[in-house]
Amino acid sequence: MAFESQQGIIGFIIKYKFTFVFAVIFIALFRQNIWINDFPMVIHDRQNTIDNIIADNGRIQKENQVLSQQINNYLDDDLILIESRARYKYGLVKDGETYYQINAIVEGDKSHEVSIIKPINTEPE
Repeated sequence: MAFESQQGIIGFIIKYKFTFVFAVIFIALFRQNIWINDFPMVIHDRQNTIDNIIADNGRIQKENQVLSQQINNYLDDDLILIESRARYKYGLVKDGETYYQINAIVEGDKSHEVSIIKPINTEPE
């Protein structure tokens, strides 16, 4: 064979071409993973990120449970307070109640003036 008569580096490359190709591929992969991508440390950093996210999720779930408990306690304990605020602010009336709307306010000693009071019945007819 004509290739076997080659001397020097060319003869070496021709004789061990598969070994040379695999060595080049290995060096390229090693360089990419270890030097460029910082292989072992990138896995450690990502695991730390995942652990932080899991810890944040646990903290947020605990906060949600506390807030849900506060909402449930607020609704159970202060239902009367909520009702009184709704009645005062929005003028809400329960079924069967009679609502009196005062149009004029009597001030001082003006007993001869009469304020107009209109009853509004909320009972279903």
